[in-house]
Amino acid sequence: MRRVVRGGPPSLPISGPGPILGCVAVRRSCLKWAEYALRFDPTEADTKEMARVFDRRRDDAELASTTDLGEVHEIPTLEEPTAPVLPTPYDSGLGTDAFGEDGLRDTDGDFEVTARRFWLTHMRIGFGAVLGESLVMEAYLALTPHGHHRSQLWIIATSWSVLTATNLGLSQAVSYKSWRATFSVTWTILSALAVGGVAGLDGGIHSPMLVLLFLPMGYAAWAFTPFAAAGCGVSSLVSLAFVEALNGDVQTFKESTLLLWATLVGTSVLSVAAARNRTRREHHEALLACRIVELATIDGLTGCVVHRVLHQRFKEELARTSRHGRPLSLLMIDLDNFKRVNDTYGHLVGDHILAAIGSALRACSRSCDLVGRLGGDEFAVLMPETDRAAAVALAERIRNEIPKMLEVPVTFSVGVSELNTSTPTTEQMLDDADIALYQAKRGGRDAVAVFSGVDRASPSDQARGA
Repeated sequence: MRRVVRGGPPSLPISGPGPILGCVAVRRSCLKWAEYALRFDPTEADTKEMARVFDRRRDDAELASTTDLGEVHEIPTLEEPTAPVLPTPYDSGLGTDAFGEDGLRDTDGDFEVTARRFWLTHMRIGFGAVLGESLVMEAYLALTPHGHHRSQLWIIATSWSVLTATNLGLSQAVSYKSWRATFSVTWTILSALAVGGVAGLDGGIHSPMLVLLFLPMGYAAWAFTPFAAAGCGVSSLVSLAFVEALNGDVQTFKESTLLLWATLVGTSVLSVAAARNRTRREHHEALLACRIVELATIDGLTGCVVHRVLHQRFKEELARTSRHGRPLSLLMIDLDNFKRVNDTYGHLVGDHILAAIGSALRACSRSCDLVGRLGGDEFAVLMPETDRAAAVALAERIRNEIPKMLEVPVTFSVGVSELNTSTPTTEQMLDDADIALYQAKRGGRDAVAVFSGVDRASPSDQARGA
């Protein structure tokens, strides 16, 4: 039976397989638990929540008190194009990358860049701290050359320093990976378990290296989920239990480690609580930011994208279409004599009509089409992978079918333009569609006109009817 002298460092039986196999089993269990916990990564959860918010249809804009949209989905629509179309389109054709260059553009990309920068900073600070503690441990070993198992500890400290320095250099590459959070949690748990092993070799429960068990829990509270923070706390407690089992002196446990155990447990609880409060706050801030972006990009009355977003997305789609040589068409839609509707039925009814029209336009368009409100009673539909004939067919359906769904008699004039390869600019397409719309107005309204390109109306002829 091994005799342990109270107050002195125990001799570690490293030749026996029991402690080694037990440590390996504990490590494997903690790693599996950490992998499960990281399924609740707050960064990924917030990104998915933002996507769900943008996916939500603007039903609150569909005021049904004076409209009947029950048949809106029966309007024939164009088939979805097989060629590459706008990335990640949503109900109104607005993808999460469809925002302007004033800080709202490329939202998915911005979220990813922010998350990548966060994890890069987090890993660099973490590995930098571990590297610093490894150097401190080497200095401690140099100052205590006659302690227990100094050869093994020197090998462990040197290897850990090299491995940590390598991971510090790889942080840039790891920050681009989807498993970066799992990587960070795994190394935090391994660091806590390594502290237990090193403390056991150094002198058991009396080793000053046990104070390093507090670092993983503080590090976890900064960025990990509550589940992952709890895993880091458990790993620190497991390390202390491992060292205590090696010490083997119950009386020493009562006198020397009770306060250490209480402090570790308390720190672990505080770490989980801090992680929980932080994730709640981040979740709330993410939803708030998403709501702000939605308000800045979606017209609150009609649910269509606003003028700025339409023009920005127009430029992006025009560049893609010109690069791949694909067709692109534009519809410019104007309600005929809408002022008369407001004067006759009131502006509240007019707002209901606009909301219903915006909903119907989005419903009868493809997912790759972009429906926007130019202002007032004017709408536009940007149609990728669509030639002039298909655009005219959809314009006729809009002109014939949508008025039947409204309780107030309303007619539409629609101008159609197609991308001109000789002058492939957004201004040119908008001008062509505008001229075609004026032609439909001058021809008696309630019509679809296509820009022919033969001649252009003079500015004096472009006075639009009410």
